Amino acid sequence: MKDSLNIDIKGIGKGLFGVIIAAIFLPIYSSPTYAHCPLCTAAVGGGVAITRFYGLDDIIVGVWVGAFIVSTALWFVRALKREYIPFQKVLITLITFVLTAVSFYYTGLLGDLRYRIFGVDKLLLGMVIGSIITYIMPAVSKKIKSLKGRALFPFQTIVMTLISLSLTSFVLWLVVR
Repeated sequence: MKDSLNIDIKGIGKGLFGVIIAAIFLPIYSSPTYAHCPLCTAAVGGGVAITRFYGLDDIIVGVWVGAFIVSTALWFVRALKREYIPFQKVLITLITFVLTAVSFYYTGLLGDLRYRIFGVDKLLLGMVIGSIITYIMPAVSKKIKSLKGRALFPFQTIVMTLISLSLTSFVLWLVVR
């Protein structure tokens, strides 16, 4: 585990607390039932904090960072209320991902040749995997809802996303341990 990736858990906790407080006192949505809401974003942020606290491998941390990036980007897309440009959702998500990856590179979190798997930086690969999972799971949940005519259980989208991220993290842990 590289030392430069150590993150202050208290700082993450304060940040998550701030997000939760902002979500309570500064509501963006007219309805609390959107798939990408403050609760989802806080849950994924909590996943990042947990993986760093337990010193898990960079690829696993990357899965949760990628999920956080996409969750935050989709939260922002929903706040816009309408589409201003074609493919706005995809573009905002990609721009958010790229800006995060570039900032990680310039701060030394990405690019170290010692932390690679399959020739790719572990943190970056995990970010890509977590981003893809978080981006597609709402569509999977929506398809299930359309086939069944309803959600199978409360908070289906967030539960399916978190289970998918957790299972992926476990499989990746088995691969890199």
